[in-house]
Amino acid sequence: RAVDTYRVYQDECILLAEGINKICTCPSRPNWKPLIFQTEGLPRKELIACYLAMDIGIVTPKKDGMNLVAKEMLVCNPNAGLILSTGAGSEVQLSRAGFYQENGDQCYKRISNLYDLDSYSDAIYQAAIEDLSIRRANGLRIQNFLFANDIEKWSTSFLDPSWTHENYE
Repeated sequence: RAVDTYRVYQDECILLAEGINKICTCPSRPNWKPLIFQTEGLPRKELIACYLAMDIGIVTPKKDGMNLVAKEMLVCNPNAGLILSTGAGSEVQLSRAGFYQENGDQCYKRISNLYDLDSYSDAIYQAAIEDLSIRRANGLRIQNFLFANDIEKWSTSFLDPSWTHENYE
């Protein structure tokens, strides 16, 4: 929260989350909140518990290179629906691997325009009503891909020992 623009943005998000939680209540469950907006890091056990408790994971940055959070979510909970923006690095990797095809297989929901509230809300709605067996099958497919394409595989392919600075001069 040291950067002013980030602090302003985060404060706006907190107010928005509070407003949603105030409007969307469940009389039979007074402590229930539809939205949990977490601003601080969590110990690993608590983070995994949150991933296991989620029904839908939403990772929608404008632009981000890796988005390990999206991968952590499905490694922990393949039953969860996943919504990714096209700015998420993990979305680029998963779509290139065939997990999202415009007119075919779609193992997660995609948001192309973060400012299109109708498509954003539709993605959340579609993820929420998706049959659990389909959601689980999609989650397991992605999870298996993530296990097969781990950091060791990446580092081996990226850090080829035959590459030296002489190759590029």
